[in-house]
Amino acid sequence: MRIEFETVSCPLCETDKYEPKLKVPDRFKVEDGNVHQIVRCLNCGFVYLNPRPKAGCVSQFYRSEGYQPFLSTQSSLNVWDWIYRWVRGFSVRYKRHKIERLKSKGRILDVGCGTGEFLNEMQKNDWETVGVEKDEQACEYAQKVYGLRVSTHDLSEFERSETKFDVISFWHVLEHLYAPKQTLEICKSLLDDEGFILVALPDIASFDARFYREHWVALDAPRHLHHFVPESLRALSHSAGLELVKFEQLILDAFFNCLMSERLIMSRKLNRKFVFPVYLLRGLLIAMTSLAVSSGIRQQWHRFGSSNLYYIRKEKD
Repeated sequence: MRIEFETVSCPLCETDKYEPKLKVPDRFKVEDGNVHQIVRCLNCGFVYLNPRPKAGCVSQFYRSEGYQPFLSTQSSLNVWDWIYRWVRGFSVRYKRHKIERLKSKGRILDVGCGTGEFLNEMQKNDWETVGVEKDEQACEYAQKVYGLRVSTHDLSEFERSETKFDVISFWHVLEHLYAPKQTLEICKSLLDDEGFILVALPDIASFDARFYREHWVALDAPRHLHHFVPESLRALSHSAGLELVKFEQLILDAFFNCLMSERLIMSRKLNRKFVFPVYLLRGLLIAMTSLAVSSGIRQQWHRFGSSNLYYIRKEKD
């Protein structure tokens, strides 16, 4: 299939004036020399991919071996993949503990649930779980291996039901979506009045994003279409009739983003086995610095963690 691109207006304010910010290669196809453009809106400052692949052909960019959300369906793994799978076990428990501080039990919808490891953790702890996943192979894996209720349907399909959810989660998914505002509007209609939407996102203004620039793994062009900071997600939430009430850093994500960025840089070095310890150490230091810098800022809305977990609810009258 031929890949087609489209030029778009700012997804946040719909202005068509922007300036180039970065030229970024696809981290899975660095050797082909192609780059994707990330721009900054001149009106509101929002950062996004432009031009971007048309929705009908973007799936081709998710078929790379090593794409972490779908690792469970892959036949062979390298050492980095095994590390990711090991850390994922801690991560899903961490996510559950965060949610159970809000609600001890209930009904959860996970958007972009991948191969279902997080929903399986919730299901084992007596939550009623539902997942949405566009990738058919990942969806089938979640159904067969974990017995989860997962579908490839659009989120809008759930509007036909009167089912309400206590929690709706987006674990590094919103940045992939072509219509984030409309998605949040649908979530508002599906959310219980006392429920929460949890959104995990990388932060384009973080210390490590500024350090690594085009090598920052969380840019993930062209799969990541939008690059948020707390203020831009607050504005998007408000436009959908929702309120962003608080956010906090995701500590493990800082180390993942930095170490994977170092891996991306290191992949271009001929003498990799000799420089590996140096890049590993630098990645750990940058992650710790990023966490410290963000934690040390007193004003919450100016804290730019490598990745943040946002808590969103319906606006109160």
